[in-house]
Amino acid sequence: MNRHKVATGLNPFFSVLLKLLLGCGIVAFLLIKLDLSKVVLALQKVNYVYLCLGLIGTLFSRILMAWQTATAIQHYGIVLSTKRAFIINQIVNFYSLFLPSGLTGLGIKWHRFSQHSGKRAETFAAILYIKIYYLCFMLTAGLLALVFDNPFGPKIMYYAVLAFFLAIAFVLFISYAHSVPLIANSCGQVLRRLPDWLAMRLHKLLSEMNYFKQLTHLQLFYFLVPPPLVLCFVAVVYYLTALGLGLKIPLFSAVWIGAIVVLIQHIPASIAGLGLREGVLVLILPIYGVTPPQAMAFSLVLFGYVLAMGFLGGLFEVNEQFFKERTF
Repeated sequence: MNRHKVATGLNPFFSVLLKLLLGCGIVAFLLIKLDLSKVVLALQKVNYVYLCLGLIGTLFSRILMAWQTATAIQHYGIVLSTKRAFIINQIVNFYSLFLPSGLTGLGIKWHRFSQHSGKRAETFAAILYIKIYYLCFMLTAGLLALVFDNPFGPKIMYYAVLAFFLAIAFVLFISYAHSVPLIANSCGQVLRRLPDWLAMRLHKLLSEMNYFKQLTHLQLFYFLVPPPLVLCFVAVVYYLTALGLGLKIPLFSAVWIGAIVVLIQHIPASIAGLGLREGVLVLILPIYGVTPPQAMAFSLVLFGYVLAMGFLGGLFEVNEQFFKERTF
């Protein structure tokens, strides 16, 4: 029994270690293959004004996402300021630099948002909807932008059909609330076989998943608008970063490149997308005349933005743990 507990307790550590080794291994491999001196040379030519603007754009995108979260959970009567939501999101970003998976970060966010209100099921439903909608929108918008940008030639138009079906899937997700009662009914027999305490919690969670169906038109507007604006901020940040490194990446192209990188960073195979992001950008950016060392430098600057946001979250966490009480 003790051995089992010890092994289980070490699993998260080994998970983090393996992902860190994977990310660092990919980066090290790319640096060896691309000639480290050329990557350093590309970084030395950086224009820090553009990079500062890119960092500010990243910060504004995080504030926008915090506003969406605060607005979404207010529907359940949970009073939360945008400032508080921003602080919690940044703390989660800090822990995401070390956590074994994105689901763990989602759990921390759920705990932080619900610990004072006590409305755990409602908070979980809102956070889950935000995450699913955000990822679905990034995938759909990224593919549509890729089709219209058409950097690979006529064959890419075949993907227009795929983008169309993804758009349809997106619409179905918006109307997901209408299918929740059917899902709840089909789960009724399963719930009756579970322990009472677990069945009650799951039933409450399913009932709270009628989220969109209960929103007013104004609340739905507030919920749906932030992700498109966040993608615009991401595209502008990528465009400014490219300018700072002397790269010529069109602004519209930065839309689908940014969407792909956002999705890549959500894959729980590395820490904060390290390695995966670098590999993807080294493969993609040469389409626009960017050399692999320049693409690597571009990716490392983007990783710097991630570290900066995580560092800010670390400061917030230190402040909350040691200098003041956590209040809404």
